[in-house]
Amino acid sequence: MKKYYLSHMTWVEAEEAINRDPVVLVPIGTTECQGRHLPLGYDHIVAQRLCEEAAKKCDAVIAPVIPYGESQKLWGFPGTVTISSETLSALLFDITDSLLKLGFTHIVFVNNHDPNKPPLDAALAKIRDKYGRVFPSLWPTELARVFAKKYLDNPAEKLMHGNEPGTSLCMYLCPEWVRSDLIEGGRELKETVRLGELDFSPSGFGFMLNGLKTPYGIRLHDYCPQGCFGKAEGDREVGKKVFDDMVDYLAELAAKFRTVDNLLGA
Repeated sequence: MKKYYLSHMTWVEAEEAINRDPVVLVPIGTTECQGRHLPLGYDHIVAQRLCEEAAKKCDAVIAPVIPYGESQKLWGFPGTVTISSETLSALLFDITDSLLKLGFTHIVFVNNHDPNKPPLDAALAKIRDKYGRVFPSLWPTELARVFAKKYLDNPAEKLMHGNEPGTSLCMYLCPEWVRSDLIEGGRELKETVRLGELDFSPSGFGFMLNGLKTPYGIRLHDYCPQGCFGKAEGDREVGKKVFDDMVDYLAELAAKFRTVDNLLGA
């Protein structure tokens, strides 16, 4: 059986892999609330499974998954584990630094959590300064939302945290971990809460005034106790279609990035 995970290889097999100069996929996620019904590991489960299937199509190597991220806004829900932006950025820098020292040259970061982007960007800026190489990063949930629009009715009312496409993806990828009996509707995406003389948007974590948003340092638990928006339904077949589209996209991206000269200088 062909090994795709770096952690499953012997050092001899790792040396052979380095010599064929593959793309390395780095799955990154979180362990945080995704509504009452979805597993806390949704972000890293999807990132890891996406890398697994894409690697088979483009002969990539997969780095061990990073299951924690910057999840301060989800703190307050039992089970959420968060690490600081500084810790995450340092971890990502060290991992990338090690992969480059080993001889890998092309890396795609499969980061399934938007707040992880600034720490990742900071790490990759330092990597460019040191090695002159640049790398792409992909947000799987954003990709899934694009593809899900083809398969969902009224997608604008469903594509949100703890709803879609997460519910359908999990019903396909890990149905045994989905608790459909715990589904409970949360606030609507555009719903606001009156705080003093201002309208606050729980989904946007900010005050809304004259169509403009001003960030406000609260956590989701403060104004959305269900940890999700809308009421999830989920459809396994939709999840499969969306996931297959995601796999094809990542495999194509990795295969084409392999041909790119990413040594641009400091």
